[in-house]
Amino acid sequence: EVLEGGRDLKEATFGDSVDSNISDEERALLRKDIAKKLGRMPGVSIEGSTRKELAEFVVCMLMARKPPAEVSYELSGFLKDRAPGFVRWLVEHLRGDWLRGRRARAGATPKATPTGPKAKK
Repeated sequence: EVLEGGRDLKEATFGDSVDSNISDEERALLRKDIAKKLGRMPGVSIEGSTRKELAEFVVCMLMARKPPAEVSYELSGFLKDRAPGFVRWLVEHLRGDWLRGRRARAGATPKATPTGPKAKK
């Protein structure tokens, strides 16, 4: 499978937008995005509860920093020949929509009020 930019799935990475420090809220949002995508994949019939479990499995692999090729292999038992296409979407999602959304959510949090001698200016 070839990714946007011509990279092969074996050479791709998910970047650093997901790691073991991801918040519970971010993790839930990512699970929701993944489950939604799994539910919309043509030729893939996965029940709602199984879809949620599979989404959690994907998030756990991301947090464990598994490379895309390994995630694709692990998902092939569930998604068959659709696994590489799903992982291609996931790579692009994490580098695009997900990352922009995560940055926006981080920017929406209130900033700490400065304290100390410099704060009195």
